[in-house]
Order: sequence, then structure tokens, then C-alpha cells
Amino acid sequence: LFPSLIESRRDPKLYHQRLQQAFHSLLWLAVAIALPVSVWAEPLMRLLYGAPYAGSGAALAIVIWSAVVTFLGLVTSYCLGAENLQRIYPVRILVSLCTCVVLNLVLVPRWGIRGAAVATVASQFMGSTIVYAFSKRTRIMVVMQLTALALPYRLLTSRRSERNNESS
Repeated sequence: LFPSLIESRRDPKLYHQRLQQAFHSLLWLAVAIALPVSVWAEPLMRLLYGAPYAGSGAALAIVIWSAVVTFLGLVTSYCLGAENLQRIYPVRILVSLCTCVVLNLVLVPRWGIRGAAVATVASQFMGSTIVYAFSKRTRIMVVMQLTALALPYRLLTSRRSERNNESS
């Protein structure tokens, strides 16, 4: 996937098309991993670690969704390397770190381990998506990530409208 993406950089239209396809593909792969783990988190924790740890399944059900952000960030990372924009990496890491620390300070006292899981997902989203919105050269990747994230919603709403049109 990535060699063909890099190869297509000579044609900006083809490059953006393949980049969007990469975001969509990795989104669906991440959802295919996160959804079953999220649904089966408590029994999975009970099976792997025993009954005393079954309660941590709630945190696993949240934190597994960071896979979506991580997979989309993977595409972005390859593009940054291909476009010689690696200097953004330290900023990305610093934003993630600060977000995680602040959110843990706020959320852990209120929600415990679930708060830590939410802080993890949110800090990864900040570092893998939002931080790129502030640079003109990387903003297109944010739009593509958000387009990929909106795809499941668009598919659901288009099917609903098709059913409504059929019943009318």
C-alpha cells in the first residue's frame, strides 16, 4: 500500500486519491480490531487474567479505540516522511504528552481507570490528528482523516435515507 502511495506522489490527484484510500482501509482494519475487543473486553480480561481483573475490561473497551487513531496516524507518519516533514514529530509528541498529563489529572480522580483510558485516546487523537491542522502543508491529512472517520456515519445515514425513500 505505502510503496504505491509514495510512487504516486508525482501525480497530486492520484496521490490524494491513494492517500484517502489508505486512510479508509486502515480505518476499517482498526474498527475490525477495536469493535470485537470492545464488545468482548470484560470476558477477555476474565479469560486472560482471571475474575479479579474482569472490571478492567471497561478500560480496555475504551482504550482499544486508540487503534483507530494510531492506524490513521500511521498513514500520516508515512506521508510526513515522504514529504520530508519529520520535524513535526517532536511537536506531535509534546502535544500528546501534555494532553495526556492534563487529562489524566482531570479525569482519573473522577473516573479512575476509565478516565486514564479516555485520556489515552484523546491524547493520541490530539497528537495524530489535531496537531496537523495548524500547518498548511499537513492540513489536507487532517481533512482526509476526518473524512475517513465520518465514512461509517455517512454509510449508515445513506442506507437509512435509501430505506426511507423505498418505503415512501
